[in-house]
Amino acid sequence: QNTNGRAMTRRTAAPSALVMREGPIGVGVIGAGRIGVVHLEALASCPDARPVIISNPTVSKAEAAAKKFNVPNWTGDDIDRKSV
Repeated sequence: QNTNGRAMTRRTAAPSALVMREGPIGVGVIGAGRIGVVHLEALASCPDARPVIISNPTVSKAEAAAKKFNVPNWTGDDIDRKSV
């Protein structure tokens, strides 16, 4: 029960609502510091996902990480989104 005394229900997507796609899923990484680099390293060994953009307030750090990990897009804006 929730705080209003009502029964809580779990919502799940129906199998027909799931979209199957071919190829890896594009992933955005926010932050080019230590943890962001850890995520990029992990993505490098994941065949089902690929980084498509990295953001960091210091754009030069985002650009350096993008070049090191072959990420095609970088930005200094954490809400910048690319359609890739």
